[in-house]
Amino acid sequence: MRPGTLDNTISENVQELSTQAPHPSVDTIQQFTIVTNPYSAEYGRAPGAALSVNTMGGNNRFHLLAFEYLRNDFFDATDYFTKRSQTRKAQNNQHQFGGSVSGPIIHDRLFAFFNYEGTRIKQGVSRTSTVPLPNERIGDFSPATAALLGVKYPTIYDPLTNKPSPTIRFLPRGSDNAMQGIIALFPQPNRPGSAQQLLSQRRPERQQRQL
Repeated sequence: MRPGTLDNTISENVQELSTQAPHPSVDTIQQFTIVTNPYSAEYGRAPGAALSVNTMGGNNRFHLLAFEYLRNDFFDATDYFTKRSQTRKAQNNQHQFGGSVSGPIIHDRLFAFFNYEGTRIKQGVSRTSTVPLPNERIGDFSPATAALLGVKYPTIYDPLTNKPSPTIRFLPRGSDNAMQGIIALFPQPNRPGSAQQLLSQRRPERQQRQL
């Protein structure tokens, strides 16, 4: 990268996240051009489209600029599926802020331009999953329990005898410590029903600072 121009950046494969390209703040861009037939040697690589971006520089007058963009749960509407499931909407906050300053250091000879942009994003994602019911966690697949819960289980065989289990209860006799450890990794259901009875919300956070 050189002052005033973004140079020697490539973007080959977006799908595999191997792109290399800076993202200058909008307020730092003075002009840009798109070259659709870059066959000259200065572009190299391949004769595809090329994007040339020139950034701003200072001059003999001082300039100040500030901006802020905000969105949060208060302004966002509740989507159809969240409203239907009667759950709290996932967090979706975005805060972008920054500013720039430019001016002379030595009149008519030396100028300066500085820009800062910060991004803070917290975007929650709601997911529904199917996890073992409490009776399934203890190995109770009996017809009485299935009828009580309104579910239907296929014919289940005792793993020790390889025959249909008369009681269809496996724990603790038919399990080992490893299986109990695996079952413990599943969270408890927090919604009624025999399927899609776990609602979880992830809240990934992304921060970016650009000078």
